[in-house]
Amino acid sequence: MDNILGTLSETEYRSITRFERDVGSDTIAPSLRRKIAVVGMADGVGTTTVAAALAQATCANYTDMTLLSLTLPPKLSEPLDYDALGMDRWFELRGYQSCYQLLREEASLRKCDCMHKAVNWHVRTRIDDYKLNMADTYRLIASLRYDCLICDMSADFLMDLFLTHPDDPTAVGRLLLDFDEVILVYNPLPSKLLASVELMELTSYLDTKSHRVTRVMNQFNKGINIKELVRFLRTSNYLVLPAIDADIICDAQYNCKTLIENFESSKLAKKSWGKLKAIVTSL
Repeated sequence: MDNILGTLSETEYRSITRFERDVGSDTIAPSLRRKIAVVGMADGVGTTTVAAALAQATCANYTDMTLLSLTLPPKLSEPLDYDALGMDRWFELRGYQSCYQLLREEASLRKCDCMHKAVNWHVRTRIDDYKLNMADTYRLIASLRYDCLICDMSADFLMDLFLTHPDDPTAVGRLLLDFDEVILVYNPLPSKLLASVELMELTSYLDTKSHRVTRVMNQFNKGINIKELVRFLRTSNYLVLPAIDADIICDAQYNCKTLIENFESSKLAKKSWGKLKAIVTSL
């Protein structure tokens, strides 16, 4: 069967598109659903920080803002976004409904509700060891309820998708093409930039299709050699977000907050942060 997922079976394809047949009267029309991919170009570049802050900063413009974290199953010693955001406290009374567990159980995703402060949060917990394949990824994007979806995609998740489709080098690129906007998040540390080379090659497919792509240099600081940075990226067209002091990060985690206040108040980030919010609200 020829479809956007390439070699998936007809059964798999139907499983991720069944929302088109089983919709209720409250379903948001697909044409009104906005999707933004926030892609980490290497591990530890602050993708979740940017995605979570964007979701909170723009949720007032939408009825159903959703943040979806697409990552690999966590390692035992790996810090989790769920813990960093203090989500156990958010959902202490009513419980957290994991979309990853629902996928494992082959249950419906339509009523998966993890709303907190006007954002539906779908991130991994420590027990969410279910590994997503391409069909699962498309099903999550298709079936979760939202009128605006911000997908927080980790570098290792996208590289794993690429490695599991060795005969289809554009599979990851085509997945990203289904988003209205792709935001590529870099860290200016040379070791992090070098680690992003493979993903830079994969996402260059978007440029060949003239797709909407915004590059963000996160954790920007005075130690950066701008000339070398531009030479590496082959472009000077990027937005900058400032490095965040450790005491601010600690305060946010101890008090179960995102870092949206830091971006909103930063003089360095003011212009870039305004542009990023405009990208989400103007789609």
